[in-house]
Amino acid sequence: MSEDKIQEPLPIESIGAARPPRGGDAVKSLSPVPVTEDIKARSPDSVDISKPSEEQIAAAKKRARDKLAKQRLDAQLKAIEEEEMQRLRVEEGMVVGGPADEMVSITIDLSEHSACLSTNGRAYWHGHTYTVPRHVADDLRSRMFQGHLHQNQVDGESLTHFYHRPHNTIVSATKGVQNAPFLS
Repeated sequence: MSEDKIQEPLPIESIGAARPPRGGDAVKSLSPVPVTEDIKARSPDSVDISKPSEEQIAAAKKRARDKLAKQRLDAQLKAIEEEEMQRLRVEEGMVVGGPADEMVSITIDLSEHSACLSTNGRAYWHGHTYTVPRHVADDLRSRMFQGHLHQNQVDGESLTHFYHRPHNTIVSATKGVQNAPFLS
């Protein structure tokens, strides 16, 4: 390394006041740049910001009103859509949220004195399978059981007899449901 490129350490008083020159033909003088009229003219205090015209202001206000009107319309349409969805769910007997909304299949097995069950204005016919929300299926199962219990009382049989009677119902993936009470 040559001797002319090694810099002497700076005195403590000059640290922070100016940077030492770096390398060969780097800045030789660190004197401040003289302030000229051109630099004064470019200062932030003297910059003239052009103002928007009246037409531009009116157009911006109109765009803002149009955006707000569109947002209001979208919010109203979304509220109407949600309200209609809720009404249809209630009409179909569905409850929003929770495990009671899970859709399950149920086969209607009624006693001799019944042809169908009616829930929420919809008929569920004997021997047919329906896909309904779990809370509707629970209601239908309960009413089917009560119907069988009533039929047993009419026939003079006790509940014990109902449970002791063999049903021999078989559910097979290849042959389907066999010997179910509604098939006999």
